[in-house]
Amino acid sequence: MLRIATTTSRTILGCGLVLAMFGALDGAQASSFQVLYTFQNGNDGAQPVGGLIEDAGGNLLGTTTRGGKEEGGGTVFKIAPDGTLSTVYAFGNYDGDASMPYAGLIIDGSGNLYGTTDAGGIDGYGTVFKIAPGGSETVLYSFQSGPTDGRAPGAGVIMDASGNLYGTTTVGGISNCAPYYSCGTVFKLAPDGTETVLYTFCKQTNCTDGANPYGGLIEDGAGNLYGTTSRGGANNDGTVFKVAANGTETVLYSFCSRANCSDGGVPYSGLIQDAGGNFYGTTVSGGSVAGTCRNDGCGTVFKLAPDGTETVLHAFSGYPGDGRAPYAGVIADSSGNLYGTTYNGGPAKKHNGFGVVFELSPSGRETVLKSFSNKARQVDGLLPYAGLFLDGAGNLYGTTVSGGPKCTKGVAFPRFGCGTVFKISN
Repeated sequence: MLRIATTTSRTILGCGLVLAMFGALDGAQASSFQVLYTFQNGNDGAQPVGGLIEDAGGNLLGTTTRGGKEEGGGTVFKIAPDGTLSTVYAFGNYDGDASMPYAGLIIDGSGNLYGTTDAGGIDGYGTVFKIAPGGSETVLYSFQSGPTDGRAPGAGVIMDASGNLYGTTTVGGISNCAPYYSCGTVFKLAPDGTETVLYTFCKQTNCTDGANPYGGLIEDGAGNLYGTTSRGGANNDGTVFKVAANGTETVLYSFCSRANCSDGGVPYSGLIQDAGGNFYGTTVSGGSVAGTCRNDGCGTVFKLAPDGTETVLHAFSGYPGDGRAPYAGVIADSSGNLYGTTYNGGPAKKHNGFGVVFELSPSGRETVLKSFSNKARQVDGLLPYAGLFLDGAGNLYGTTVSGGPKCTKGVAFPRFGCGTVFKISN
């Protein structure tokens, strides 16, 4: 069982990653792959970088970074069980509205959705937003241009029992973080809209406390927050950190602590935690340095025990066959199997492949459930950046950033398509 702060059993947390809590799930086996929707960069949006959640009616909810309106500020979308997509909200990209959501959503018991955008708001540095069940949007907070506030929240938010939201910003805050303007923050947003910066990274010399968190947070029963930074730490290859309720930060692990970064490096995603207090996550680089990964490694899935001992559960080997560069985190079922995606890798050598969906057993045996390829882009999609969602029947759901028919201008890599939503049935 994963221990995650939730408002309902269906609340999904995370950015680029998806975290799920279910009590009675078994391993999902890939018996069929289905594209539920292909984006066209019209009113439906384009490039779903974030993951998916499910509401009480069985509808899938997510975000697109582009499209939705002429201004192209992205969307919040809903896919009904029959595959029909509707746009819940299209971001305006002007007049202080939120713009460009890179993360997924959370949903409360009343059906309100909450998320973040990387841009938009009063000063253009990103927002935290709320969308009511009727589709009306409220910008709860606009990140400021001042020297202490965070900027560019790449991850989503989590909510505690009192309605406070917590998240990270990739940059911002007071720090000396060369070559970046600043190194990012952990923030709290109260129900009345008051924002508090709980911690600013790179307060310590050489950023040994971490820098630039791209992933989201999880919270324990005592109010402690846990996450990762992509840089900083003892070796400048990222950290796992804890921020206590009083704002005290502790580095639980610094990556690249072993020769050739065999323990992994540069975690972009958040964490999950089991009942024994063990954390699980991914790193984009490090791990195996054999074959196609001989330079920086192809990334890892890791476990961090409560005593700080880190174990690499799987080191990706890249093409042909295996994945490479897991930007999203992992989810788990009740049997302890882990599931996730890699942005690259798979069967194709060109461009190192276009990503995979994988399953990792408790013993460390990896099974590639789906490999995305350029030849099948019209159907399957390309480049799964976000993590997965696992429903009560053991079906996996996810998104790809590209894929499908040729995308219209104004979107990165238009010839590769606008992205897809997919399902892997058990």
